[in-house]
Amino acid sequence: MTAVFTNRRRSQRLFLQIPVVVEWQLANKSECSEKAQTVVVNARGALVELGVSLDTGQRVLLRNVRSN
Repeated sequence: MTAVFTNRRRSQRLFLQIPVVVEWQLANKSECSEKAQTVVVNARGALVELGVSLDTGQRVLLRNVRSN
């Protein structure tokens, strides 16, 4: 029997380290930000390594340091 594998990804992963600033709001409405960098980027999002944990579903603003 021959196994057939298909690529089910909707977009290609790119392993890129791009400097970014991640901004978010705490439950008490105070704003926080952290300098970080991407690990993986694709057409639908990015994996960013942060020094803090965010809540699941937490909205963030991601700014590219080089374009701002």
